[in-house]
Amino acid sequence: MSAPLKKAYHLFDKTLGNAGVFRVAFLAATIFYYVNFYDRIFNPVNLVLGIWAICVFVNVVFIKRLYFQMRHWFTFGLFMLASLLSVLLNWRDNLLFNFFTLGYSALYFVVFFGCTSLMDYHKAQRELRILLKIIVLLVTAITLAGALFVTYRLSITIDGYHFGFFEGRFYGIFTNPNYAGFLNALSIVCAQMLLTIDHRRKQKMRKVAKAFLWLSIPVNLVSLWFTDSNAALVLLGGYGVMLACGLRISYLKEINWKTVGRQSVFFLLAAVLICGGIFFTRTAVQDGTADAIMYTVTENEELLNEVSVQDTDDWVVALGGSERPLGSGRDVLVKQGLEIFTHKPLFGVGPANIETAGDRYLEDGLRFPDLHNAYLTILVGTGVVGFACCCTFFVSYLWSILNGVFNRKYRKFDRGVLPYVMAFILSYGIYAFAEKALVFHIDFTTAIFWMFMGYAGNMLIHLEKKYSAFVKRGKPTVAISGVSRERAQDLLEKSPIFAGAGVKVAFLLQRPARGEKPAQSGEREYRFTYVLPYQHSWRDRVYRALSLLFPRLALRHYIPDYDWNLVLDKLYYTGENPALQSLFLYNRRHNDDFEMVHLSGFEPPHQMPAPGRPTRALARITGVPLYTDHSVPPSQEL
Repeated sequence: MSAPLKKAYHLFDKTLGNAGVFRVAFLAATIFYYVNFYDRIFNPVNLVLGIWAICVFVNVVFIKRLYFQMRHWFTFGLFMLASLLSVLLNWRDNLLFNFFTLGYSALYFVVFFGCTSLMDYHKAQRELRILLKIIVLLVTAITLAGALFVTYRLSITIDGYHFGFFEGRFYGIFTNPNYAGFLNALSIVCAQMLLTIDHRRKQKMRKVAKAFLWLSIPVNLVSLWFTDSNAALVLLGGYGVMLACGLRISYLKEINWKTVGRQSVFFLLAAVLICGGIFFTRTAVQDGTADAIMYTVTENEELLNEVSVQDTDDWVVALGGSERPLGSGRDVLVKQGLEIFTHKPLFGVGPANIETAGDRYLEDGLRFPDLHNAYLTILVGTGVVGFACCCTFFVSYLWSILNGVFNRKYRKFDRGVLPYVMAFILSYGIYAFAEKALVFHIDFTTAIFWMFMGYAGNMLIHLEKKYSAFVKRGKPTVAISGVSRERAQDLLEKSPIFAGAGVKVAFLLQRPARGEKPAQSGEREYRFTYVLPYQHSWRDRVYRALSLLFPRLALRHYIPDYDWNLVLDKLYYTGENPALQSLFLYNRRHNDDFEMVHLSGFEPPHQMPAPGRPTRALARITGVPLYTDHSVPPSQEL
């Protein structure tokens, strides 16, 4: 490439091809999609964003070729192929809009998820802080602007746009109160994350900024109550419960299915009580406000001239929300969606053809333009094949994030706001049961969801790199012997091998006594791992035969507590065991300098009781005396 072309590409990469600049600009533009009068400039803005998105996508995928470096690219690619097949099979219906929808879905994965996860950790954290500040500032300002209309008049309609309250719900300056409720809940979450980040950082934010964050929480909470959005309330309540549950489980001394299940049941009951309390509080606030409005209007002649008595009665009934069902007709949409699904269950009707299919297969068509359920939308739009691929992608991603939050080996490292971002992702998964914004929806809610997924992936990669550097720097050594737990403790505290500056992790493998549970320690940089005894059973012989092809399978059987990310430098062993073979194969695949040392050839002195050849060999290598009896000369102890 010539010098002028390099300069041109460098300029392109910093401007139109810059994924970070596009993400911030896209979110800042789409957050106003449901603001009154914004739809009049919607098409020009969307055209500019579409052209810019193509430039960024080409730069990331075809020029830099980063797609195959992104995690979970294979499962998402399968989902895109299944969706494309569904579009081609239904090519007669909205073909161009279907391709447009698929293009934005790929953009969400590549630009908002993949590029964010591959960013430098510190740049990603700085971008996250900027994004959180923008969201809190804009949403709080828009909410206060909507409240100003209420101080002038309860409800104002200008050219078909509603300001303030309408039909008993707080619209503010938005065209959709459900979207306003989502932004209020998101702003509260972002403010809480910023306060958490400020608490962890040494350089604190200014008092004015912190005061604004604390003030934004009650402002958005009150607005959320009056928007009467059930889904947004569930999002906020689910975030609080998921965060408390995640932090509680991540700091348990022992994590297993029993403890996780017990804690999950406890927090599930707490979630029911918290959500019930939130809905009860909302109803009480709405009823009290409606009574206050009724009293103020009837007692004030000037207001009585502006608001008729019939309108006032409607306020008392509607603002309480008692006559509006919680489901808001979504149960009917579920039945209609399943009925459409039965006509094309394998590959679906197409991602953007659901309303068209409703007019075709339903007698009266869909009750609303969409199904208001992201999972049902994917199932009906792409069929069983696409839905299975989509579930595979999201399950594999969530499993990796949960492993990063709950895995004990990351406890010694600062996980930052990863548990908080994980809690929002999980609560958004619950929120998607009431809204369609998950994959195929082009708006701010879908983009911010994929953005948070990318930030969580970036934090997970950073944790894995820190742990890998810690283990590689630690020069870990494994000693396999029949020593007791007290003897192992003595070795770890006194041996120059285990206590030296170059060794950070040490494993002692032994056969536990019957009924003895493996011991773990989160306070020191070591833990005990036990080898199961070899019984010469048919199951052990099968595992031993399979260990040549699948070392991890045998390790799971013989060493169930083995650390899978630990690559050893040297292995001390005392006798033959199928676990050693698997351990050797596993480490040799990751470390060409891996070495196994057999402890043999050391006979005990005749004047002392024989502690066993392997134990004495271990004592000779580690340099720790076997006995504390000072009457025995040190020269005769070995």
